[in-house]
Amino acid sequence: MTPRVLTVGGLCVDQRCDFIWRGSKGELPYFVLADGSIIECEVHGRVPYVRTGVPAMPMVVAMPGEEDEGEIPLAEVPVAMPPPAPAEIEAPEAKLDRDLKAEAVSITHLMTHTPKNPHCAACQRSKVQRKPCRRKKWFKGLKPTEFGEQITADHVVANSERSMGVTGDRSAIVIGDRGTGYIEGFPLGTKSADETELALMEFAGNAKIRRAWTDCSPELILACKRMKIVHDKATQAVHKQTDGRRGW
Repeated sequence: MTPRVLTVGGLCVDQRCDFIWRGSKGELPYFVLADGSIIECEVHGRVPYVRTGVPAMPMVVAMPGEEDEGEIPLAEVPVAMPPPAPAEIEAPEAKLDRDLKAEAVSITHLMTHTPKNPHCAACQRSKVQRKPCRRKKWFKGLKPTEFGEQITADHVVANSERSMGVTGDRSAIVIGDRGTGYIEGFPLGTKSADETELALMEFAGNAKIRRAWTDCSPELILACKRMKIVHDKATQAVHKQTDGRRGW
């Protein structure tokens, strides 16, 4: 797994750390934390890595005016420690009670972002999940069994030349029959009631369309009125309510 460059930048800027790599002198790269502690890196394939199982080496400094009293170590860096002895291994219940907020800002998590932490902004942005779109049945009552007993219809409009049909048409209508499951599309020169009515007549053939479920566009309402088709209403421009494949 390669290191995350944005995480290294955020560590240096937000956490006030320095990243030093004197490659010209053959030295290994290392981080200098805000408290003076050093975290050495390993290089594999020209890529620096941080071995999280090795604790940081705190730098020892002397406080002003206390040279004779000895040196005072700075606080240790919150990195992953080596595995504890078998007697010190925590029980499963204790692991569930770990401090996720403190873990989200630890050096170990900022380097790897594994596992996902709900209190880490980078984890929440990069590992977000889409809301599931489960199938819903928009029709009520018994399912029709004959052709033309109930249909769905919806327009398709091409907003770019790439989406246009091979004949240059910028609109189309998709009609589906619930009783038989037959679906057919018709290209339209314009999204008008006249061409919509012609498409409905071509779809029906010699059969009679009894009911239609559309998104209440004015063209479909007028075409159904002319052909004397009972028109069931849905929310306008909400295509999932008129997509027959979702309700069958």
